[in-house]
Amino acid sequence: VALTGLLRRRPCAPRCVSPCGPRRGRKSQKAVTRAVLDQLVAVCDWGRLVALRDKALLLTAFASGGRRRSEIARLRLEQIFREPPVPLDPAYPQSEALPCLSIVLGRTKTGSVDEDSRVLLIGPPVVALETRIAKAAISKGAVFRAIDRWGTLQDKALTPLVVNLIVKARCIQTGLDPSAFSAHGLRSGFLTEAARRANARSHAAITASLGAAGGALLYRF
Repeated sequence: VALTGLLRRRPCAPRCVSPCGPRRGRKSQKAVTRAVLDQLVAVCDWGRLVALRDKALLLTAFASGGRRRSEIARLRLEQIFREPPVPLDPAYPQSEALPCLSIVLGRTKTGSVDEDSRVLLIGPPVVALETRIAKAAISKGAVFRAIDRWGTLQDKALTPLVVNLIVKARCIQTGLDPSAFSAHGLRSGFLTEAARRANARSHAAITASLGAAGGALLYRF
C-alpha cells in the first residue's frame, strides 16, 4: 500500500490558539471492531513484506488491548517474549494449544515504567507477528519498520503518523471511508468488543487494566 499519496493529500490540521483547546483529527469517528479488523486484515497480501508488516501491526495493536499508535510504533523485539501455549478452551486443558507471546509495555501514556507490566498475544496475532519478524529477518530493535518503494526494509521504526496512515490505507483497499477511521479506532474497537462479549464483572476487569489478556481472548478463533 502506497502511503505517499496519503501523506501528500493529508490536510494540515488547524493549530489551536489556546493550549487548552481541543485537539482535532486524532480520535477515530468509528471504532475498528472485530468485523472491521477482519476486513483490514483480509486485504493484506501475505506475499509482500509490507503486507506482512501491516497485518501483524493491526492484529498486535488490537489483540494486545488496543495499544496506542505511539506504543506500536516504538515496539522493539526486546519487549517480546515467548510464553507456554494456552488451551483454546481454558475449561478443557486438553483442547487445542494456541501459541502465546507476552509484550512488556514499559512506559505508557497513562502509566509508568513497570518491568512486570505486560500483555499477552494468543493465537492468530502471534502467528502474524512471528511470521513478520522471521520474514523480515529482524534480530533486534524496532519490530515495525519503514519499507521503501522497492520493498527494502529500513532500520528506522515507523512513526505514530505512519501507523495511522496504514489504518487509513487499508481502509481504502476495503472500500471503507478512511476519514472515519484512525489508529485510535483499534483501541475503541477493543473496548467495544469487550463490552459486547464480556459480562459486567469481566468487562470491569478488562477496562480497569488493559494489561490483561483481554485482547488476546477477544481475538481467539
